[in-house]
Amino acid sequence: MRRTTTTSTTTRALPTNSGGALKTDGAGNVYVTNSYQGTIELGGSTLTSTEPNAYVAKYNDAGTLLWARNVQEAAQPAGVTALALDATGNVYLTGSFAATMALGTSTLTEPLGSSFLAKLDTQGNPVWLQAIGRSGASSGYNTSSPAGLGVDGNGNILVAGTYTGTVDMGGTTLTSVLGATADGSSRNTQDFFIAKYNAQAGLVWARSEGGTGEDWAGALAADAAGNAYVAGGIEGPVTIGGTTLSGTPNNLDGFAAKYSAGGSPTWVSLMPTSIRSLGLDNARSLAIDNAGNVAVGGFVEDGSVVGNYLKAYLVHFTAQGTSDWHHLATGTMSYPGSVAIDEFGNSYFSSRFLRAVGMGLVTVSAVPTNNTLNPALAVFSFTPQGTVRWTQQSNDVGAVYPAPQGLALNSAGQLYVAGTLAGLIGFGNLAMPTSRGNQETFFARLSSVTTGTRSGRQLAPLAVYPSPARQLATVRLPAGREAGHLTVRDALGRMVQTVPYAATATELPLSVAGLAQGVYHVQAVAANGATAAGRLLVE
Repeated sequence: MRRTTTTSTTTRALPTNSGGALKTDGAGNVYVTNSYQGTIELGGSTLTSTEPNAYVAKYNDAGTLLWARNVQEAAQPAGVTALALDATGNVYLTGSFAATMALGTSTLTEPLGSSFLAKLDTQGNPVWLQAIGRSGASSGYNTSSPAGLGVDGNGNILVAGTYTGTVDMGGTTLTSVLGATADGSSRNTQDFFIAKYNAQAGLVWARSEGGTGEDWAGALAADAAGNAYVAGGIEGPVTIGGTTLSGTPNNLDGFAAKYSAGGSPTWVSLMPTSIRSLGLDNARSLAIDNAGNVAVGGFVEDGSVVGNYLKAYLVHFTAQGTSDWHHLATGTMSYPGSVAIDEFGNSYFSSRFLRAVGMGLVTVSAVPTNNTLNPALAVFSFTPQGTVRWTQQSNDVGAVYPAPQGLALNSAGQLYVAGTLAGLIGFGNLAMPTSRGNQETFFARLSSVTTGTRSGRQLAPLAVYPSPARQLATVRLPAGREAGHLTVRDALGRMVQTVPYAATATELPLSVAGLAQGVYHVQAVAANGATAAGRLLVE
């Protein structure tokens, strides 16, 4: 089954390694970040930078640019590796800078460079800029590099990344493990960190994980309750909490882990043996659903194959951290992009590939069919049980670059895909309007993607009162309804509460105690798929 597209927007940019380059908010706006140098055109806005820089841009749901800005305002290199949003539409960025970082009225200085955390308001204006992972040294191996970013329901910020040596996370100092070198001496190896900051950028907690090998974090997601989910790779045995992962020395093994809101490990798991046994395994992207299930995207270097040896994979973990299904790509070389999960537990996975790629007994081929050299982009959708629902691939007269392609779902269940290209690209019935001959960033909306049992009918109104509410609200269910469940989502579409109801129910009490102030979307979903929706203001 194929899906069509309705919106496509391109910007001129260099590829980025950011898996968090694409996000959507509850109002349907789309946020994109990428790296560039020189001059770029973004929907009528022009940005310029003489040094390698990053931009962040906000578009409405029709693909019209609302605002765009440079992330680095000093004449020094800087890059963004992840982007996140809070429930009110504020933007958070993390990345690295060299020597000096300037944003708005704030300036950071670090001789070796450092990592940063920044907040922009809904109009793109800087609110604050904070250094994280500072070494304070003028020489040596003390460095940090963030990779994943998330915001919980209370506005706390969670960030994960990689570091070497000793770094200051904002009041807590972390030091990576000593490991042996080839000449018999020792040095600090590469480990990974997870840190939590409050809405004012104050450090709440930070922790380090790793062993004597080179270990790293590649992605992070946060749920509304403040739990953090991390994916990455370990080189050799690593103990996280009370669990020791039997990683292979001198060979990277992918992992996924969950941490509580207080920073304690809840569970940690390696990728399935059938993937790890092939060779170096690299987990690069991660998404979570409302029930706490986790989807991890990555690739493995298949040591048994000469030449096109990279194989993308998607691994699904239960809320308890057990892998219940996975898919390893077949065909020629494939590279992972990004992952997403909708409210019904359906997973979405993007992959860059040459000629053809297969997952879950379904294979897609590059278009045109004689495209033997240029890589293409494929998007797969899977049921909660891992069965392929549909596929979509790009129609290329050019190349899709190996930068992770972002995936994001809006509150209506529409899927956005982003990537970097050179030349022309199309999805379904839509092609890029121009090609400037250089590398460009694009994003597109797959308009007819269906999610689970979502009804195609107009949503019925749902009465929720009082609004605003402080402790308790009442939901009046439409008459003649089957049994079902009530879902409450914040402005970013994140699930904060699920309440089942019987077929005989006419009204349902809804506790809002402990919820942050703001607007929430309430839906009643019956067993037959019929859906009614309303809004609730919590103060």
